[in-house]
Amino acid sequence: MSTSPQPNASLTDTQRAGIAALATTLGAPACAAADAAIALGQLPHEQRTGLLQLLEAMDFLGLRHQPPHLRRTLVRIVENTSPDTKAGMDGWRHLTNAP
Repeated sequence: MSTSPQPNASLTDTQRAGIAALATTLGAPACAAADAAIALGQLPHEQRTGLLQLLEAMDFLGLRHQPPHLRRTLVRIVENTSPDTKAGMDGWRHLTNAP
């Protein structure tokens, strides 16, 4: 696994909205979510790729439009669907100090 910083990838509107929804769902402060969006390029490739996959999957499931208790359940389910999305959540937690 590479740990060298990567250039900050341009995020889609969907991915930005997913970051905001994930921050709200997991109780990460808004500034941490903004920092996470900026710092994505510093994640190892596997974590960055997994987090982007996670954000896309959560958008597909309509995470932003679900009540908070269902959001947390969806995050846990999607996180555990693959090693990539698990790595993505590990990266998210690292960036935001979220639980």
